[in-house]
Amino acid sequence: MKKFLTIILFCLISVPSLVSAATLLSDTFTGTDGTNLTAHTMNVGPGWTVSTGTIQIYSNQANGKNGTTAVSSIYVSDAGNANVVISMDCIIPAAFNQDYSVGIIFRWQDSSNYWEAVSEQDGDGIYYLALYDVTAGVATQHGTNQSTGVINNTITPMTVTLSGTSIALAMASATINFTSSLFQTRTKHGLYQYYQVSGLYQIAPGDNFLVTGTGGATITTFFVKAASWIIRGVNFLIKG
Repeated sequence: MKKFLTIILFCLISVPSLVSAATLLSDTFTGTDGTNLTAHTMNVGPGWTVSTGTIQIYSNQANGKNGTTAVSSIYVSDAGNANVVISMDCIIPAAFNQDYSVGIIFRWQDSSNYWEAVSEQDGDGIYYLALYDVTAGVATQHGTNQSTGVINNTITPMTVTLSGTSIALAMASATINFTSSLFQTRTKHGLYQYYQVSGLYQIAPGDNFLVTGTGGATITTFFVKAASWIIRGVNFLIKG
């Protein structure tokens, strides 16, 4: 008996899949008034560590207002990733021309070495976005831009995007782009606030802190595609 042999070949085709960003850190600061963030459970994340100052929960927001005459407060948490997108809602004070300073800390190494993105107003009615590195306790400014879309008594999101040596800040109409390898591998990020009890600077609370990133290796999906080739003209004699 003569038959045609049909050979089915299966080819593996490797197609990289799109990996959606994972939530690495998240906190809506929901809790009892007066609770220190170190005693507060984050929505996602290992918890908060104090770098300096005191930040507590008031009205379900992170609030650095306390009894110290003048203080900078910084709290951080470990996202496990240095290349992330960080966002936080900044609660701008109600009074016009009211000094304030609030922002995002990123790639924190220790209390003397880190980056900070800051929204501030110095009583002149102009809102600014600024970028600083703090190295050995000394702050160096790398950019400033007027945030014309920031309005007093409003909630304005701030975003920091980190990828390798690229640092990108955005808030309202202001953007800052900078390149640096300083603290590039550090994975702790957090929030910053400045307050003076008897001075001009009033508190600008933070809310809805979020850090997203890949959080793992790229996934590869394999698809199996069947290809059928009929080889004709080759006769195989199958004896039965």
